[in-house]
Amino acid sequence: MVKRTITITTILLILTMVGSLIVVLNKASFAADDDIASGTSGSCSWVIDSQGVLTISPTDGVSGTLYSFRDYSAGIGYQWRNYADKITKVYAEEGVKLGFNSYEIFSYLTKCTEIDLHNLDTTGARSLCRMFEGCSKLTTLNLDGWDTSNVETFSTMFENCSSLTSLDLREFDTSKGKYYAWTFYGCSNLTSIDLSTWNTEASLSFHRLFQGCSKLKNIDISNFHSSNVTNMEGTFAYCSSLETLDISNFDTSSVTSFYTTTAKGLFFGSNSLKTIKLGPNFKFDGSGSIGYSNLPTPSGEGYTGKWIRNDGAYGPYTPAEMYENFDGSTMAGTWIWETKGSYNLSYSYVGKVPEGASALPETADISIGETVTVAPNATALGYDFSGWSRTGTFEMPAEDIVITGSFTPRTDTPYKVEHYLEDLKADTYTLKKTDNLTGTTDTEVTAEEREYEGFTFDSSINGTKLSGNIAGDGSLVLKLYYKRNSYNVTYSYTGDIPDDASALPQQETYEYGEELNVPEEATAEGYTFSGWIKDYINMPAKDIEITGYFIENPKSYRYKVEYFFDGELDDTLDEILNAEKDEEISIIPQTPLRHGEKNYTLVSNNHKITITVNDEDNVIKVYYETDVLDYAIDNFEDESAGDGISDKYQIRITYKVENGSWNDGTKDTKINVITLKDKDGNPSENGTGNTKIPEVGSKPNKGYTYGYWNKNIPSKVTKNDDGKEYVYSYETIKTIEADIAGRKGKSSNPKTDDVMNRYLLSGVGGILVLTLVSRIRRIYSRKAKKIQF
Repeated sequence: MVKRTITITTILLILTMVGSLIVVLNKASFAADDDIASGTSGSCSWVIDSQGVLTISPTDGVSGTLYSFRDYSAGIGYQWRNYADKITKVYAEEGVKLGFNSYEIFSYLTKCTEIDLHNLDTTGARSLCRMFEGCSKLTTLNLDGWDTSNVETFSTMFENCSSLTSLDLREFDTSKGKYYAWTFYGCSNLTSIDLSTWNTEASLSFHRLFQGCSKLKNIDISNFHSSNVTNMEGTFAYCSSLETLDISNFDTSSVTSFYTTTAKGLFFGSNSLKTIKLGPNFKFDGSGSIGYSNLPTPSGEGYTGKWIRNDGAYGPYTPAEMYENFDGSTMAGTWIWETKGSYNLSYSYVGKVPEGASALPETADISIGETVTVAPNATALGYDFSGWSRTGTFEMPAEDIVITGSFTPRTDTPYKVEHYLEDLKADTYTLKKTDNLTGTTDTEVTAEEREYEGFTFDSSINGTKLSGNIAGDGSLVLKLYYKRNSYNVTYSYTGDIPDDASALPQQETYEYGEELNVPEEATAEGYTFSGWIKDYINMPAKDIEITGYFIENPKSYRYKVEYFFDGELDDTLDEILNAEKDEEISIIPQTPLRHGEKNYTLVSNNHKITITVNDEDNVIKVYYETDVLDYAIDNFEDESAGDGISDKYQIRITYKVENGSWNDGTKDTKINVITLKDKDGNPSENGTGNTKIPEVGSKPNKGYTYGYWNKNIPSKVTKNDDGKEYVYSYETIKTIEADIAGRKGKSSNPKTDDVMNRYLLSGVGGILVLTLVSRIRRIYSRKAKKIQF
């Protein structure tokens, strides 16, 4: 849909540098070359584009009100009416308002199929008279959101909108509505209309409200009030499909006319109207009205041509008699066509009737025209019901009626297959497995046997049921029984069999799962039997063989353990023991070991043999060597003394101190036991060891000063250094003074130098020696008489 002239605003802001200049432009001047027509109505603009779409918009783009006058020929009203045969659709843009009188505004747009006015502001409208009259091709109408709270006239609004099929006008506020004449007149294709919210208490006229609505079967106007209505001419005339009508709230006390020569009364031509609900304020002649409002005459087979109240309390009356006799104060209620008599209504099943199917409804005689409600669906376990051939409700015709239904077997009806296994050593059976299955009701099924280890299906067992028909209630149970199998057990010997071996046990038979009994042990002189070897505690599902074998009893042989100390055998310790041939014997000798007055350590680590038949080969030799040297030298009486290293790999170095004490304040002799090792770190008599020189400290006796070792102490020692002693002696102060004093004015004294050298070799820190030498030289250089420390 082209909207070029709609989207252009009619107010443009230009030349802001020199001020504000507003130019209002007529939208018609922007019509496209191919548009059919354009113009204005009130403060709104309109255009009909080349597709026949009529679009209405506010001229200023914000808000505009359509002209409230019917004179469109003078160029001041709804000029688009001059192009009514060109318009196919109508659309109102937001901001468009109706004037107080919208008479014929869209009437006789005979080619228009769609009208969308949901944007239209209707709050100012007082009359919608003839608004869509004659729009005979209109099929789509959007009036959502309309505010009709101020509208008084709805007359002829939808007259001859003969293509509309439905109208939902529940949003209309009709509280001020007075005039409804011809509102839906000629809406001949209307099949549904919803006016359930309408308030007609202010109404004055219903002149032909629904006349010609020939496809409406029911009109819900039970809420309509008419106490002020004076004209009801042809309100329901020619509603030829109308079957039921509720006008129980109609008050005809003010009606002065039901009839004209064209309308011919309130219900004229509504010949299908069979049920009508009348209220206490309804009168067929109104208030001395002109004409009449007779009901249609009941016609057709089975009807008497008269009306009767549905409870039978009043009537039957012909339409004329109804006109004469009806008094709403006593006869209000629902009136129906009287039937001539009754016919038979029965139910029947078609096809197979399952056992347990619900009983058929009772046969009954039903009056013609009486409303019949079909019975609930039948049921049968295991079957689906097709439904009755009639459903819901219907009016009894003038003939016997048979309502039928049928059953279809379900395909998911449950049944069971139970599998029983024979108990051990008993003629009884226990349920092992239940198969929950489904199938088609009333069909035969056969159970399939299962495989169970150690069992065989036996159809001859009492209680077996292999097949059966599936019951609709799921009660079918098939039962299968399985016999417990028996198997053989035989015995045999393996390997070498002694000549006097006992006879083999006889073959035995066991049931599957039965506990196996072990026969007595076999025997043979000089042999031990392995016992009967079986792989199962209980009988498996197969024949088995149980075996055993003989083992020749072994002979006993002697073996001896000998102990050597520093290479000398001490036969007093020999141990004589027994063992079997090829038996592996190993021992773990004690170490360290106190033997005699010495400690010994183990020097060999292979103490196992394999027993042979030759006793001379069955000897385990254990070698010990002296282990006396130890740091804990004073603990020889302790049997645990010893460092675990043979003394032949160790030497002992002794350190002593004279005229003073060690760094710890003691004067004890210190002994250092050194292990000699080869280049790989293993104990060796030809190896070397590292010395550990004790710290002498600075604890000389009174009158003595720092001393020196009596000989150089090597950093590496060998076997030749075993037993050496080293003595650290503190020197007297006088001796040192004499040595220094004798050197006055002389060349270097070798002895004094030797003393200094010995201080340097003493192991005392170099800092102390250097300090001492420095002080001696200072004092000497000053020709001091006495050396002071």
